[in-house]
Amino acid sequence: RYTNVSVFTQEPFVGFDSARQWRLTSGDGLKTVYYQCRDSVGNTTTVSASVTVDSTPPIRSGGQPLSELPSGTGKTTLSLTTDEPALCRYSETKGVDYDVMQVSNALSQGFSTSHSIVVYPSGNGLYSYAVRCIDALGNKNTDDFNVPFRVGRPNSTSYGMNVLVLKYFPLT
Repeated sequence: RYTNVSVFTQEPFVGFDSARQWRLTSGDGLKTVYYQCRDSVGNTTTVSASVTVDSTPPIRSGGQPLSELPSGTGKTTLSLTTDEPALCRYSETKGVDYDVMQVSNALSQGFSTSHSIVVYPSGNGLYSYAVRCIDALGNKNTDDFNVPFRVGRPNSTSYGMNVLVLKYFPLT
């Protein structure tokens, strides 16, 4: 007989089945199944088996670089962290599925919580890299984690104007 709690109350004994299916409690986390076995003379023993259920994709944070880089910066490190070991890839195009992103755009060589890769901006301007990750159980991000930054300041436009200043002082 089987249960998701450590106390057996009214669970019936069932025949042996080497491929028994059992429904775990809902949600992610550590799950334990308890089962009791009884032999032909009525002796029982209780055992348990535990598994961690994870159906959540990695949570990404700490994207770098955060700010404006000096004009003419030819390379910088794109980095972020995940809350669990994962593989991460980037795309310069938003909305690209993880499986379609180029393997050469991987931010780490193996499952890790710290991810980084050197990227090469092609000049001054705005850049944004979309990052998606996958954990060891195959849970993939379906949304982009954007890492935007600017290389150099935007060109400011200044205008030269001649100004005529008139001062009027009435005599009365």
